[in-house]
Amino acid sequence: MSVIENYPALRPSLLLDFANSGRVHPLIQCTRASTATCIGPDGKLRTLAANVPRIHHDLNGKCLGLLIEESRTNVLTYATDMAQGWTKGSAAQWSTTTGFLSSGSHGRVLGLRNFTISPDAASLYNTSVPVTAGARHVFSIYARLLPDSPSNRVIFRVRQSDGNNIYSSPLILTDRWTRYSFALTIGEGITFAAAIFGTPGDTDIVNCEFACGQFEQGEFATTFIPTVNAAVTRAADLLSIDYTLPSIGAVVASIAGLATANTANAYLWTALNPADTGADHAYAFFSGANNRTSWWVNKGGVGQSGGNVTGRPLNVGLSFDAIAKTAALAAGSLIAQDTSRPRDFPVNLSQIRLGRSVVNNGFLGGCLSRLAIYSGQITDAQLKRLTA
Repeated sequence: MSVIENYPALRPSLLLDFANSGRVHPLIQCTRASTATCIGPDGKLRTLAANVPRIHHDLNGKCLGLLIEESRTNVLTYATDMAQGWTKGSAAQWSTTTGFLSSGSHGRVLGLRNFTISPDAASLYNTSVPVTAGARHVFSIYARLLPDSPSNRVIFRVRQSDGNNIYSSPLILTDRWTRYSFALTIGEGITFAAAIFGTPGDTDIVNCEFACGQFEQGEFATTFIPTVNAAVTRAADLLSIDYTLPSIGAVVASIAGLATANTANAYLWTALNPADTGADHAYAFFSGANNRTSWWVNKGGVGQSGGNVTGRPLNVGLSFDAIAKTAALAAGSLIAQDTSRPRDFPVNLSQIRLGRSVVNNGFLGGCLSRLAIYSGQITDAQLKRLTA
């Protein structure tokens, strides 16, 4: 039997392999004070009850892992029934179906035929939604072409309550359901905005379908939040597992489906002492301000900064030795060791929070595909191999 070079002989003492198993480990604790949606293995949208963790897939049914998101509010009403919430021009024709991307019911798809920009009344627009002046917002929507569409080009615009179009972007639609998202900054003094779809030119005609629109405050789109006649807030995913971090070992995390537009800190994991979270904890995170990956340790209330690697890699490993007081951070060939002072790790970290900080912010905004904890010495070469 061949031996893989630099691969540790140790097996993980804890392995949470969400992406390959498609399941949630029975020891995972989940608190979320609302329902929430995700894409199932059939590539369709589904709604899960409050306090149920979400295993998320892409639209092709590939499992991405355990979904972890912050709280968000969809202020776009009738997102689950666009035939009620949107207005079309007289030249376009309605075509609605039920159960879009759904294991249950998520309202009706809005189909448009003879959809064009000329005359202006033929465009598609939603009723104005409340927005926060000066803040970043994201509009997102699912769309696809119908088989007999003469053209595949659509223009998306956002019009503020002062009549100005503050955002305009062309879309090239395909025959596969795709989610499109657009980030924009609302002007000062603006209280409402509307989303408008049209075509690039007077002669362009598009036959297409839209579904599940969302307008939310933030830097990036989150999973769809169904609404009817009022805005709806999805609560944050609070996920954890009771497990004591070893005094010598490593934590290796893999992610997928990360919201790359996130410019804030995003945490992979946090290990803490539930009796005194401020005094003793350790974590690995993506630093939004610097576009880098870092780690941090607190022992007895004394903070110790860690090393950094560039970017937001899909695989990140942190090895540590509380006895020798050493640590290293690796992502494939990248490795960082901060030797300016000892890495004094606490030995009483008995809870691991997934995709969030000690104070329940900095949510991952994506999927934790795999988390493996090793008990025992992991060399730098082995850590790089584990994160390759």
